Amino acid sequence: MEQTYRGYKNLDPGVKQQKAAPISILREVHNSAVGPLGIAIAQLTCLAFFFAMRSCEYSKTTANESSKRTKIIRIKNVRFFHHHRVLPHSSLLLAQADYVNITFEFQKNEERNESVGMYRVKKELYLCPVALAAKIVQRVRSYPGSDDPEERKINQFMTPDGKWKEITSASIRGKLRAAARVIGEATLGFKPEDIGTHSLRSGAAMALYLAKVPTLTIMIIGRWKSDAFLRYIRKQVAQFSQNLSTQMLQNENFYTVPDFQRALPSNGPPMANTIPTPDVQNEGGLPLFMGNHRPIALTCH
Repeated sequence: MEQTYRGYKNLDPGVKQQKAAPISILREVHNSAVGPLGIAIAQLTCLAFFFAMRSCEYSKTTANESSKRTKIIRIKNVRFFHHHRVLPHSSLLLAQADYVNITFEFQKNEERNESVGMYRVKKELYLCPVALAAKIVQRVRSYPGSDDPEERKINQFMTPDGKWKEITSASIRGKLRAAARVIGEATLGFKPEDIGTHSLRSGAAMALYLAKVPTLTIMIIGRWKSDAFLRYIRKQVAQFSQNLSTQMLQNENFYTVPDFQRALPSNGPPMANTIPTPDVQNEGGLPLFMGNHRPIALTCH
């Protein structure tokens, strides 16, 4: 029974991982953005890439908000620096900041108040974590209301008729897949349905890795945990992430090898790791084993 169970398990296709999103998909998401809501989605998507965010950290998911351990980032969690000085969100120089730092108050790995920062990309403002964060903060804070603007979520959007709307993970997933459809499977190596919101997190890791960023640095930027010694690394030192955002843009695209398609026989899946059953017997009453091989008589010596 154990061998049979193992045979079925070996035939299981396993969990299908979302493909990593390259920079070209982000460019297409930005270039195809139409209208205030489309632009807001594009900005949020690109910012999530630079910080390797989980979808529940920057968008509304299907999970119950009150029961989630991870919380969506709020305006107060985003800080800007100019020449090592903190800029208030009301500052007219916010867009000229040279460094942005985001504090993740609650995470699914039970880490609290973990901060990660990124420097400005000088050549491409629409793919710059500082510029993207500044536009999001300024837009969300500009909405009228009696509530505290600093407590608003970064995925909030106000419609022209004054109604609040939260950008969802489904809308971001739709934009990513639409961009992948435009670029094409021949270039990317995968189909649009092979990517999702987690593709931003894995894409960020790939961008850093291809830029030859040390593995330890990638783990810290993406807040991946493995060994206890990681807690001794001082992530709040700004120079730790200097030039990382620029390095992440070095590889415009990368090709993903298509998934292996296992061909099954027409008469159904084979039973792996099972022992053939005896079919016939020889003259001495001993079984002959049949199958893809010639009959072999089992005799005693």
